[in-house]
Amino acid sequence: MTTADGAGSSVQDATGDGLHTLLARQFQRSRREDGTLDIARLLAHVSATYAEADSDRRRTDHSIRMMVEELDHRAEHDAMTGLANRARFTTQLHKAIGPQATPHRAAVMLLDLDRFKEVNDTYGHFAGDELLRVVARRLNEVVGAAGLVARLGGDEFAIIQWRATLPGEAADLARAISRRLSEPCDIEGAHVEVGVSIGIALTPDHGRGVNDLLRRADMALYRAKQTRSGAHCFFEPSMDEALVSRKAIEADLKAALADGNFQLYFQPIVEAVSGYTTSYEALIRWNDPSRGQIPPSEFIPIAEATGLIIPIGEWVIHNACRQAVRFPPGVSIAINLSPVQLRSDALVEVFETALAASGLDPRRLEVEITESVLLQEDPRTLRMLERLRALGIRFALDDFGTGYSSLSYLQKFAFDKIKIDRSFCSSVNINPTNAALVRAVAMLGKDLGIDVVAEGVESAQESDALVAEGCGYLQGYYYGRPCPGDDILGVTEIAIQRTKDMLRRMREAANARPPAPPGRRRAG
Repeated sequence: MTTADGAGSSVQDATGDGLHTLLARQFQRSRREDGTLDIARLLAHVSATYAEADSDRRRTDHSIRMMVEELDHRAEHDAMTGLANRARFTTQLHKAIGPQATPHRAAVMLLDLDRFKEVNDTYGHFAGDELLRVVARRLNEVVGAAGLVARLGGDEFAIIQWRATLPGEAADLARAISRRLSEPCDIEGAHVEVGVSIGIALTPDHGRGVNDLLRRADMALYRAKQTRSGAHCFFEPSMDEALVSRKAIEADLKAALADGNFQLYFQPIVEAVSGYTTSYEALIRWNDPSRGQIPPSEFIPIAEATGLIIPIGEWVIHNACRQAVRFPPGVSIAINLSPVQLRSDALVEVFETALAASGLDPRRLEVEITESVLLQEDPRTLRMLERLRALGIRFALDDFGTGYSSLSYLQKFAFDKIKIDRSFCSSVNINPTNAALVRAVAMLGKDLGIDVVAEGVESAQESDALVAEGCGYLQGYYYGRPCPGDDILGVTEIAIQRTKDMLRRMREAANARPPAPPGRRRAG
């Protein structure tokens, strides 16, 4: 017992000198009632303490491992959809095409949702987020073990198809994805439908590096979006050349805006019965110092895709209003608006500023929009049109007949003018179908109190036939080609003379017509 007592005295002394609190507590718990130390009890307490500490350490280690795994997962996955993110997609693509990869082909697909922005704008961002989660689930269902699905950001998704031995296998997967994503879904109680455009690049045919494959899949996606909703396209070498040209035009567009290389041309719209010009359509022209005249059909789509249409459109609006003030009283100016411009919140302010700076009466300003603007059924677009109308601006539905030509467009918005597309007006004098269509639109305009303009009039014969079918206004090369503002007077005189000739021909034809038989009313 002396050893135990001596040990106890030593521990007490050591405790006083600062022995670890936990051990001191175990010594205290191990004393007998008489104060002596029970060595067996002490060893049991110490053993239990270390076992508990070891268990705590293991739990801590497990928690740390779980935390690290969670952080690793978050670093490689999209928080909203749970899909792989851009970093993981890039890593896996490196593995799929690296030297250790299987000899099988792989396909890289870039996907962009169609009409996703409309869902966001119409139903709010919560609905947009839920739609992205639905799309993610559907993509995983379709792709399954055949590939990796990733969300790159926004409404952009990407897929690696591990084995695409033939292009047809990638095409089959793309079609399956399009079918699945085009199925309607209920989001926040709303019936929502979206589509998807898909660009596809194959390795090794279209590149052996990650950047090359992604860049070429992106080119194919751009082509797919231009084709139609729900389309998929494979990369083609010609797309490389088109991209280089597009990038060069984009750079030159910026320089042209800064250097003042744009010019406005004006084409007259004449009243059929008088030949007088009632308005001019303002048309932008780009005279590049190195390329010469670049047609709008070549640079306007690029300006829309890059957002440059916003500053270019602002330039058009200001310059058109400023030049229109010089027109004869009562003559209007017509300006074409892009769907991209109509989505700009600053558009109303641009018109207000241009009208105020020029002093132009808003009633002499016409805005032309195409059916494609209304086809998108974006509530913001209609609200923008109403705000512009509140300024006193008039509206024309341009290229009527080239879209889906739904009469619901005329119910949604009160247009002042319908412009029949040139494809219907051309050869109207010899094409009965075109004549019937023009006649129907002309009658519709008359019943609704909307002016009807025939576009693309290129001959006296077409002019006579269009007037006979009821078109009240005419526009085309026959009545005047687009010209700079300084040459407007000469174009106007040509239009008046052409109308006089047309009226003379119609009078001569009427006089030459045999009298109607008694009891019958002469047609026409």
